[in-house]
Amino acid sequence: MGQHNSIKTEYLATWLNEAKFVGSAHVPESVDNKLGDDDKIYFFFTERALEYDCYSEQVVSRVARVCKGDLGGARTLQRKWTSFLKARLVCSIPELQLHFNQLQSVFTLRTDHWRATQFYATFQARWGDVSVSAVCQYSIQDIQKVFDGHYKEYREQAQKWGRYSDTVPSPRPGSCITNFHRHHGMNSSMDLPDNTLNFAKKHPLMDDAVQPVQGRPLLVRKGVNFTTLAVHRTTGLNRKEYDVLFIGTGNGWMNKAVRIGSAVHLIEELQIFDKPYPVHSLVLSARRSFLFAGSPAGLVRLPMADCSKYRSCADCILARDPFCAWNLSASRCVESDNPYGDALRQDIESFDTSMCEVQYMKYSKPSSRNLTVAIGTNVVLPCELTSNLAQPIWKFNGQDLRPDDNDSVLYDITLQALVILGVNVHHSGTYSCFSVEQGAQFASKHYQLHVVASPSLTLESTAPMDGLGLVWMMVIALGAVCLALFLAVVYLRRKLQDEMEKGSKTLENTLVYPIQLPSQPKITKCLPSADSDEKLWDPSSYYYSDGSLKIVPGHALFQNSTGSSSPSGNGIPGQPLPSPPLHSPNHMLLSGVRGSSSNGYIRLTLGGGLNEERPPLGDLNEELRWKLKQRQALPDSNPEESSV
Repeated sequence: MGQHNSIKTEYLATWLNEAKFVGSAHVPESVDNKLGDDDKIYFFFTERALEYDCYSEQVVSRVARVCKGDLGGARTLQRKWTSFLKARLVCSIPELQLHFNQLQSVFTLRTDHWRATQFYATFQARWGDVSVSAVCQYSIQDIQKVFDGHYKEYREQAQKWGRYSDTVPSPRPGSCITNFHRHHGMNSSMDLPDNTLNFAKKHPLMDDAVQPVQGRPLLVRKGVNFTTLAVHRTTGLNRKEYDVLFIGTGNGWMNKAVRIGSAVHLIEELQIFDKPYPVHSLVLSARRSFLFAGSPAGLVRLPMADCSKYRSCADCILARDPFCAWNLSASRCVESDNPYGDALRQDIESFDTSMCEVQYMKYSKPSSRNLTVAIGTNVVLPCELTSNLAQPIWKFNGQDLRPDDNDSVLYDITLQALVILGVNVHHSGTYSCFSVEQGAQFASKHYQLHVVASPSLTLESTAPMDGLGLVWMMVIALGAVCLALFLAVVYLRRKLQDEMEKGSKTLENTLVYPIQLPSQPKITKCLPSADSDEKLWDPSSYYYSDGSLKIVPGHALFQNSTGSSSPSGNGIPGQPLPSPPLHSPNHMLLSGVRGSSSNGYIRLTLGGGLNEERPPLGDLNEELRWKLKQRQALPDSNPEESSV
């Protein structure tokens, strides 16, 4: 491209409206082009449409196109795409009114020439409460016809969208630079006139929609979400080309299908991830014949052809896999590109198994079972089919089985078995099951049913009860578990009884020999006598209720007044003899108290009740007078008592 220029779309809802891009493709349309056209780049996306007359904006799928050499306009659409055009991408089932508007992925199938370019896309839609996915195919020529057709415009007076019917400016808006432009002196998009650019700015949407090949989807699946796909074109033994589709799903599966004419044949469904991880990408390596599948869990490499899974000639032919063919010489299914010459057999379109010679059709002999049941029993006869596409056919005594008038004989699709409700004697006979696929019929099972009147008889051979051995194993295992639990309960009960007996003996021995604890010796409380001094220091005897100290008459010895005075005395007559200080909580020295023959007492207050300072006293009279003065100042709780 030479010098790179930054080109973008116009900021208008008519250009892009909440677009979600899915994929893009570069198509070299300039190669061998007589018009001298430029290469194109196609974008696939979904957006909210504005052209529909509805209350809610509808989400639709789009394909847009720009020219590779677009440089933008000179004055109008500067650094904007001058060749931007878009059209709706349709994928629907018209008779069911089912439209697939959610574009999921796009794959570009390139060929030797760009005119044969094909686009395969996966879509998703909701049909009631069911999720439906589809695959549609588009050709580059159909897309070109739409972009060369009519434009759609918004009519402001009518306030609705419609086809533009007036004259289109020249040169055509949205087209690339061709020989016509160069002949008129327009060598790039910057030389385009303003009327062309203004029209391209207001009319980016085309009136027609791009329809799929054959006008309908190639493949539709219910309950499956197609997330991505990859397509490989191969050549069969008949020298025809076939497109093989590899489709990833949202639950970690890969569907392999082949496009045959206007239809698609599903070859196989393969689970490629252990857990339901969505397949986000598929990449083909045609040279090595590998397919790479990517998901959030990792990357998986798969072979594009796994022919060894087809064990017989009929299986190999009925698979209709273009990569596989049956080798008559080796009696096995091999890849069709191997040089085996005339020994290979393949029929993709008519899938005729008659080309398989009898000696090479190695089918195992159908198994036979004998079944004896009582009248009134419900019987189930399974039938093993060769593939998911095969259909069962039942025969009774060599004749096609017809349902009874009372519908007692029916085929259960879920069980893939023939069910006989309440068998009777006329149901006795031979039942044969055949697997039929694409016209080929193969015997699968034979049952010989005997109906007897006695209900005591049991099955002689259990054809429909192939899992009876498993049932007996489960019964035996359950019986063993029950026996083990019973023995455990007996053992625990016996052990509990032994423990209870031991406990009772121990209790009996304890009651016979009781333990006697020594009693605490009684302490005799000695009360003080009337003459004892201990009574004086009883707290209840020397305190008043207001905290004052009682002074009671005592019997202590006093010094003789005529004798020599003790050096420790204070010269006050009647002072008691000196004695060691008493250990009382309130030790006091009393002086100047008269003899013990008096029955009066002095009441003193502990601490300084009044803050009056004591004057110096010379004799006993002055001291008593001061005491009396102090006594009058105290609040006496007992006024009957005298001070002296």
